[in-house]
Amino acid sequence: MTTLLVVALTGAAGAVCRYLLTYWVAVKVEARWPWRSHTVNRGTHLVNVAGALAIGVVLGVGDSLGPDSLPRAAIATGFLGSFTTFSTWMYETWRLWEEGGRLVPVFNAAGALVAGVGATVAGFVVAGAATG
Repeated sequence: MTTLLVVALTGAAGAVCRYLLTYWVAVKVEARWPWRSHTVNRGTHLVNVAGALAIGVVLGVGDSLGPDSLPRAAIATGFLGSFTTFSTWMYETWRLWEEGGRLVPVFNAAGALVAGVGATVAGFVVAGAATG
C-alpha cells in the first residue's frame, strides 16, 4: 500500500510539473518551433526529452537498487510517468495531420522518438559513469 500511495503522490507532482513547464514554454517561447502550428506546444517536446533523459539516469542507477525499490517506483513510474506525455505527443501529431501536412506530422513523431531514445541512452551513460 505504501508504494501505491507514493506512486500516486509523485505522479500528481509530475503532472503538475509537466503542466507548469509546458505552460511556461508556451508563454515564454514566442517562436513556433520546430514549425508554425497552433496545435504543437514546444513544451511537449521539452518534457518528453527531459523525462527520457531522467528515466535513463534513474533506471540506470536503479539497476543497483533492484526493480522493486520504492525510490525507483516513485521517480520512474510516479513522477516521470506522469511528467512525460505520450498521449499529448500523439494528439499533437494527429492535429498536424488534420491541418493537411503530411511531412510535418511524420517528422514530429519520428523526431521526438529519435530524440527520446537518444536522451534515454544518454541517461544510461550518465548513470553508468556515476555508478562506475
